Amino acid sequence: MQTHTPISRFRPTLLAIISTCAGLFLAAPAWAGGETPGDDCFNALPAVVGANGPVNTATMTPSADPPGNDSCASLNWGNSRDAWWVFDAPIAGSVTVAFCDSDFDTSVVVYQGSCGALARIACDDDSCAPAGPLYQSKISALKVAAGPVYVRVGGYAAQTGNVRFTLAFAAAGSTECWGKNDYGQCTVPAGIGAVTAVAAGDGHTVAIKANGSVVCWGSNELGQCAVPAGLGAVTGIDAGNYHTVAIKADGSVACWGWNFDGQSTVPAGLGAVTAVAAGNYHTVAIKANRSVVCWGYNNLGQSTVPAGLGAVTSVAAGASHTVAIKANGSVVCWGGNAYGECAVPAGLGAVTAVAAGSYHTVAIKANGSVVCWGWNFDGQCSVPAGLGTVARVAAGDDHTVAIKANGSVVCWGSNELGQLSTPSSIRTAGVIGAGLYHTIAVEIHDCDRNGTADRLEIAAHDCDANGIHDCWDAETGSIEDCNSNGLGDRCEKTLQVLANSGHLGPIGAAHNQTFVMANAAPALEPDRVTVRVKARGDFSGGLEYLRVRIGTTFDVQALGGTVDCGAGTTTQSFTMDAADFNAAIDADGALRVRLEPSIAVDWNLCPEGTWAEVELSYLGAQPADCNLNGVLDSCELADGLSPDTNNNGVPDTCETPFTACPGDFDGNNTVSGSDLGALLGGWGPCPPGALGDMDSNGVINGADLGALLGAWGPCDN
Repeated sequence: MQTHTPISRFRPTLLAIISTCAGLFLAAPAWAGGETPGDDCFNALPAVVGANGPVNTATMTPSADPPGNDSCASLNWGNSRDAWWVFDAPIAGSVTVAFCDSDFDTSVVVYQGSCGALARIACDDDSCAPAGPLYQSKISALKVAAGPVYVRVGGYAAQTGNVRFTLAFAAAGSTECWGKNDYGQCTVPAGIGAVTAVAAGDGHTVAIKANGSVVCWGSNELGQCAVPAGLGAVTGIDAGNYHTVAIKADGSVACWGWNFDGQSTVPAGLGAVTAVAAGNYHTVAIKANRSVVCWGYNNLGQSTVPAGLGAVTSVAAGASHTVAIKANGSVVCWGGNAYGECAVPAGLGAVTAVAAGSYHTVAIKANGSVVCWGWNFDGQCSVPAGLGTVARVAAGDDHTVAIKANGSVVCWGSNELGQLSTPSSIRTAGVIGAGLYHTIAVEIHDCDRNGTADRLEIAAHDCDANGIHDCWDAETGSIEDCNSNGLGDRCEKTLQVLANSGHLGPIGAAHNQTFVMANAAPALEPDRVTVRVKARGDFSGGLEYLRVRIGTTFDVQALGGTVDCGAGTTTQSFTMDAADFNAAIDADGALRVRLEPSIAVDWNLCPEGTWAEVELSYLGAQPADCNLNGVLDSCELADGLSPDTNNNGVPDTCETPFTACPGDFDGNNTVSGSDLGALLGGWGPCPPGALGDMDSNGVINGADLGALLGAWGPCDN
């Protein structure tokens, strides 16, 4: 059972929130020149992510075509009255603008630069069709640099009318390469845009763009960068020394480049595959039935799949060895073993990922730690002490690369050609690759600059569930941030959260228990979360204890040697950082607290039963209009519409100590049905002084109901 304080029930709909603050989103700045706001580049209206307008172009005057006569002849711009908007892109990315809801035939031009020195980057007339209305404009996934993006809207053949448009922005991660560059393998093509996967060979590098197309650069002397015409979208890719292999959208395999040993000759009848890997001169694939197929050079057995291998989930290929993860997480290796690259360590256990360098192998264990074996002349297998949890690994000839759980990149091994010299621009990476002597990574956004990539925080920092980190929402203007704290107002509310599991039992050896807190509100930093554990049972001996685990960020041993059967209960409290708490919230918004007794705890020992209970208490963030007046609390405070006497971010009218009279929870100077509903909505245990707890005893019950009914009617003040 999970309980929250009554404040959490006041949650307005997203539509109400948007309508409440729409005026704040779109208010135009005052223009000293006296012109109508939006009439030209110099007083362009601010464009935000989401809905913009309406603005009627009939109130505007025609603008000179900047630069020169540059408005795209096909638009039949003429002497059209036009309106201007400007969107400030915080970093490079892509912009989509859709005018499908405008009420006339629009013509649109998009520029970057500064007023007086604009450069046209796109124009459009009728792209809303056929999915949308005819004669309206839409520009999709337009690549833009960081800085102002100007949108100029006129009418076909000088028409005028109301302009309404939506704007979407997607951040692009920058692709960076370092190390050997004698063939240009580290010269990333300009304007490559968003990249979802990378791989690297000897002198070439290959990437999958966000639209699924393949880009290759570097050496092409053996055709390794000659991407086949008509390849189309691909879902996976890898690079050998001089050849490249890709999985097409239909699951079939395409290979190109050096084929002296048959490494680029895809076996007939291979069918659909789910993963591929490329060694120096051989290629490996996992079929849809999870069996493995190898082809190419086989001088050391690297292409001879072991009999009885069974189902496989992942593969990697080195110079002359192949490594696979079986369905049970165990590792199997075959082929060359001159340097121990196929000598899988005894007791390795289950792993989740593998990578193969020329003569070494690296794996991520189930607990996120890294293990490496094989050739170590340059330290490529000397895993750094304190590396911690790792999300991805890659291996070159004599170096190894890892992305830690916080997105940072760590390299070790030889740095003779700069392959370990990670540029400062790479702070939080999502994708990595390692060639023979070069490294490539894709930087992803870290909008709150806390060292953790946004994608790793999204579960706890996307309170409006739009797929964008909250601070990115605020940064791009897609949501109002009245108090400039980086958390969108539609998501913000100081809320005392109290979540209690109730009794979980029995608790003992082989009887673990898990408390799931669904829709967990993220904790507000820098506050700390209090974790309280209470239990009755067999916990009196030195080996008898309860381990409390919250995600991967909180792991403590509690209750050891403190209570035994018949001795009542015992309680122990701990605190954890808000950031660690938020990181433990999963992608579905749930927080899981696992209680694991030691094997010495006897669940059946106590005749009165055994149980454990966990309670979480913290300040959280939730959307709210706590006084139900139709205005977001944060907007209300920012605009001075309501006092906040104790400066805690909650309007006084929402807090019991500041109600106009006892029981007047909504501050309308009358104790009535809305106040009764507020009290009944929070019935039961609560933090002392919560809304509805009129006697501040930590529970809303009949005494509070009686006090409210006694004050029924207009307040006497």
